[in-house]
Amino acid sequence: MGQKCCSQQRSCELEEPAVVVQLESVGTVLLHETIKEDIFTVILDKGVVKKLGVNVDDAPDPRGLTVVEITGGLAEKWNSENPEQKIKVGDIICEVNGESQRAAMLDRCKEDDKLVVRVLRIG
Repeated sequence: MGQKCCSQQRSCELEEPAVVVQLESVGTVLLHETIKEDIFTVILDKGVVKKLGVNVDDAPDPRGLTVVEITGGLAEKWNSENPEQKIKVGDIICEVNGESQRAAMLDRCKEDDKLVVRVLRIG
């Protein structure tokens, strides 16, 4: 009928498939919360403005570079021109110019003039 999911020794039956299901045990009650994930593309051109305007977390995250601050520059310009796809604190940069490894993404940001950035938003 539905899909099975497991969290430690508890299981549940899902009526419809979900993108991501987070299971959290609270006493004897099992809560279900669907978390939405969106990936969108941001194109930044350092032709005139060189400052990216994005600070990322130093802590390694297997999903990518976590945005901790927007400081102006190209990110702010993108946000004002693309209000439906703003770069926000908490977003995860998961790819830059085809690179998905942390060091390679940071290198692309420093060395390339045109950046095609894939951004993951959770929540």
